[in-house]
Amino acid sequence: MKTRIQIIAIAALLAASSAFAQAPLPSPSPTATPVLDGFNVSAQIGASVTMAPNSDSAVTPIARLSVSGPLALGSVNASRLPVLHVEGELSALPGDVVDQTAGLSATLAQFKSLDFSIGLSHRVSQWLPVNNGAYIVATSVYAEAGFATRLDNEVKARDKAPRYGCAGLRFDEGVSGSFVKTGLCADQRLDGSYQATVNIKGNIAAFKLGPNAGASIYVSAILGLNVSSPAHPGLTGATRDSVNVGTLVGWGN
Repeated sequence: MKTRIQIIAIAALLAASSAFAQAPLPSPSPTATPVLDGFNVSAQIGASVTMAPNSDSAVTPIARLSVSGPLALGSVNASRLPVLHVEGELSALPGDVVDQTAGLSATLAQFKSLDFSIGLSHRVSQWLPVNNGAYIVATSVYAEAGFATRLDNEVKARDKAPRYGCAGLRFDEGVSGSFVKTGLCADQRLDGSYQATVNIKGNIAAFKLGPNAGASIYVSAILGLNVSSPAHPGLTGATRDSVNVGTLVGWGN
């Protein structure tokens, strides 16, 4: 089962990369540059398929809000500054249907869990043109910390906020706002105890729905690593994996 989930995660990343390379964007320009001196805000809603060992796959409604920008607004050289990333993801329980006709507050009340993270990235490459300048891609190092929590009263308080910390590489596309990041983590989200994991997360623009709206492919994988050995048999041993693949629609500047 573990091997199958890892194969699915890799296939999903390949599909996302294909969409990243092929999805047409309006008015591409070889001299296109990303918005650097200011904060970028994105709000999206959609659904993902959750896959984990010993559980059935199920469609989970999700809502995602992200804010990113340089640490000092108005800098004369914002491109050299570390970038702050704040992300929050609300999700309903697998199989739930979220009614969006009753207004914003009633819609948000139907979500049952929150995953919140805050991190920093620092670009270590130039913005490189891809596909004759239709896209520009840069590589950054990043570190982040976060927690996940249930929003209902069905889980004991000590189980409500599994924490995690990650560090690795982040790849940003400056025209569409797409990104993929992968890193090594100390993570409690799989079984409540800290274990070594590989975290892969991406949001890849698929097509435009308007000047500031579009649809994207969403991938999030937490893959447990077996770091136990005969000398240290008590270390965690890749007890679980969790993979989410889905689509999101929303707005962003």
